[in-house]
Amino acid sequence: MRADMHHEIVRPSLAAGKMVYSEWLLAQALEHVRDLAQLAQEKNVRSLVGVQGRFAPLVQRLKGLLEEGRIGKVPSVEVRAAGGTNDREIL
Repeated sequence: MRADMHHEIVRPSLAAGKMVYSEWLLAQALEHVRDLAQLAQEKNVRSLVGVQGRFAPLVQRLKGLLEEGRIGKVPSVEVRAAGGTNDREIL
């Protein structure tokens, strides 16, 4: 999702009391960042801004598979995940 859309997409989830994980850059305008932070605090919900984890174990494993040629060219990626496992060797 484009960073200029994060505020309008993340805000309703926070307003509904949902925890939110958003990629860095959280928003393009400081006023939007402050708005989201304040709303999360008011609703007492956790929110997390993730920096693309190029050194995360899963990312490193996928990188290795690509370099080995076991996975072909990947032009685009979209990830939707649910918790429940902390197994770093799942791949």
